[in-house]
Amino acid sequence: IILCGADLRLVQVTAARICQALPQNERLKILGPAPAPIALLRGQHRQRLLVITDRQIDLQAVLQTALDNISLPKPLKIRVDIDPYSFS
Repeated sequence: IILCGADLRLVQVTAARICQALPQNERLKILGPAPAPIALLRGQHRQRLLVITDRQIDLQAVLQTALDNISLPKPLKIRVDIDPYSFS
């Protein structure tokens, strides 16, 4: 999950809220939030969370439920990449 926006503090706070909304157990682990490898891109601050899970878990449903419970501030953008090729 990559969250980006112009206001660094708002990005950090929202990334932390997303992390708290996601369930964590032995089958689902969350790493982060942490600055993305390219933390500032075209004036946008970027934070990322990495969700590691068993293949048996419906990750898309878990993410959808968690993100539905978070009111994402309008100036922020979120990108969810299932099975990412890279972590940039």
